[in-house]
Amino acid sequence: MKNIVYSWRKEAYLNISKTIEIIDKFSIKHIYQLFHDDYFLNPDDAFLKKMQELGITVYHLCGERIWGAEEHAVGLIQEINKILTYNQKNTIPIQGIVFDVETYAGNRENFDFQKYLQNMITAYHYAHKNNLYVVVAIPIWFDKINISYLESLIKNACDEISLMNYTNNKTLEHMENEIKFAQKYHKNINTIYQVEFDRENTFSSFEEIDKDFNKLYEFYKYDKLKKAYHHLADMC
Repeated sequence: MKNIVYSWRKEAYLNISKTIEIIDKFSIKHIYQLFHDDYFLNPDDAFLKKMQELGITVYHLCGERIWGAEEHAVGLIQEINKILTYNQKNTIPIQGIVFDVETYAGNRENFDFQKYLQNMITAYHYAHKNNLYVVVAIPIWFDKINISYLESLIKNACDEISLMNYTNNKTLEHMENEIKFAQKYHKNINTIYQVEFDRENTFSSFEEIDKDFNKLYEFYKYDKLKKAYHHLADMC
């Protein structure tokens, strides 16, 4: 199984040996890594070089709330351009981008899903034109707001959908519509598990996570379904 890990801290690319330990232990094949601005200003390709040697794909993880509400997807495009500039100057590229754009946070009732969707589609087309893979992270309740917008998001705005399916109950039901649309449009999909095991209503061990994911995989029987851990710093 090709697992995924989210990584928000620069220690992942500064302490490569520790990252490799986690990669090996948890069968990680994809890293969603936040590369901080200082990395883009003063890049060191040691991390990407080692990940390439190990067959690990690395995508830039990013997201600001405002990006989903701006005109013309300005913030999303700027972040894509960071990668394009980096890739032009370095031999080992960052292979894609992961958008965790929580425009809805704290404002769910007034969330402009249509504007968010429009911006994500614009960003996706721009990224694809420049040969970048696109992952979009979403909460489990988008289908409750507007199921047609959710379908369009999966169809038109990503190569892979990443579902914040954190709670330790109803994980199967929570992804019913997302996986239906992923199957319909032949998109990859992953379900995210929190590994802060002291959090309320989340799984309490890696064994529980594995058991739950195996249940999902057996039920949906979709070979593009993957497991994602959130996040690497809590797996040390």
